[in-house]
Amino acid sequence: MTSPLNATRYPALKERLAAADRTTAELTDFRSQALARLAAQHDEIRRLHVDGTPDNVRRLPSRTQIIGPCQ
Repeated sequence: MTSPLNATRYPALKERLAAADRTTAELTDFRSQALARLAAQHDEIRRLHVDGTPDNVRRLPSRTQIIGPCQ
């Protein structure tokens, strides 16, 4: 004889585990995509750095006046 507690408890646990597995798979996919994007950005930055000439590189203006502390 199966206890009513076990009959209702295990399906809920199985569903929670399946949901956790789906979340893990989604996060793993997200991480892989993020790493691929970071690698592509890194390659592009290195390419721009190597190919950069003084004609297409300009300095950003520096602040001459201090506004005040951030709050």
